[in-house]
Amino acid sequence: MTERIIIAGFGGQGVLFSGKLLAQAGMMAGFNVTEIPSYGAEMRGGTANAAIIISDKEIASPIIETPTTFLCLNAPSLERFIDSLAPGGLLVLNTSLVKNKPPKDDITIIGVNANDLAAEAGNPGVVNMPVIGAYLKARGVLTLAIVERALDKVISEKHKDLLAINKKALTAGFGA
Repeated sequence: MTERIIIAGFGGQGVLFSGKLLAQAGMMAGFNVTEIPSYGAEMRGGTANAAIIISDKEIASPIIETPTTFLCLNAPSLERFIDSLAPGGLLVLNTSLVKNKPPKDDITIIGVNANDLAAEAGNPGVVNMPVIGAYLKARGVLTLAIVERALDKVISEKHKDLLAINKKALTAGFGA
């Protein structure tokens, strides 16, 4: 099993944090993992993405040319990465910001109203968590429990007050 994940969105949507979280969860689950963050010059509002590989085999290169999963938080990211998604791949789409599904019939598309689920969880800034939750349910590579444990490790002391909100939003996405 080798899962090649791209998560992409605006800066401030938790994209880079998501990469760290999925990598940590993968390591905690006993997999080999790589994670490469990438972001534009802007701190907020610019584009950001993270490439994560989770595998039960040795990983030869951290570069992802054809992701098996694309977690998409906004429309510009959809335009940038959709054509690289492997046939049979999974697209988890934030339908709060992406209104039109791509015209690809060789992938599975799951829509999540992530902005609303994040706001209902208590903070609209955790829009990444419902998307990750939906991914966990769809793929089953990582469990909800292991990702919640990884959250405990990767969330900074400065943001520990958001731990419960992140978990609530993650669970909401898992149930969506």
